[in-house]
Amino acid sequence: MQLNNRWTTATLFRSVCAAGALTFLMGADDTGCRSESSDSVNQDRVFTSYWLLYDGQADITYARAQFRLGAPGGTTLILQAPAAVAFDGRAMGFNELLDWHEVEIAGEVQQGTFSYVDGDGQRFTNVVSLAPSIGAPSDLPATLVGTESFELRWAGEPTGEDELIEVIVARQSNRFDFARFETRALGSSSLVLGADRLANVGRGPVVLSLRRHRDLPVTEAPSAGGAVLTTYQSLETTFTLQ
Repeated sequence: MQLNNRWTTATLFRSVCAAGALTFLMGADDTGCRSESSDSVNQDRVFTSYWLLYDGQADITYARAQFRLGAPGGTTLILQAPAAVAFDGRAMGFNELLDWHEVEIAGEVQQGTFSYVDGDGQRFTNVVSLAPSIGAPSDLPATLVGTESFELRWAGEPTGEDELIEVIVARQSNRFDFARFETRALGSSSLVLGADRLANVGRGPVVLSLRRHRDLPVTEAPSAGGAVLTTYQSLETTFTLQ
């Protein structure tokens, strides 16, 4: 299982100076990380990371690429011409706040191609398919007792190879009050929302979101290697904790 090694949820494509995996606040803690120009390093030492994410709530697909010096935790590199990266022919600009190259596409993109040309003119191509869909169950109760655990059976396929299912329950009025649950167990169709962690959320209206992360092998990369992650994020669902 490579997901735990290369793409721990706490570092989902974020810089190493980010703290935690607060799904609803992606990028809020990604400031202040070091970066340098890609043309100042040996091009064979560039570690390439690609992330294809569909956000069901916004109905937007995000294609993201990050380049590091030597390894996943190395210094972030900002591509400088002639180096460039594109997704399905769309140029990916650098997002200084989130520390990666990115392009947004309306709707759900189920498959696309990342194309990276390094500073020496060598091209690397990776065709990436989106993780299968996941969502809240249609029979989710309108109210849950916060002092009791609850087995959440999601809508969608069971957990597959190299997949992680992540569930976030957050207070609607303050999403810093949240509980996070996950499972990597192959073939799982549910996970338990434990009462001990639900207590961190508190009583009242809450928001539920599910994510399916799938780790894929990189097909073309410099000598330093690379990683590929795809994520399907569900529509948000609200219920009440009492």
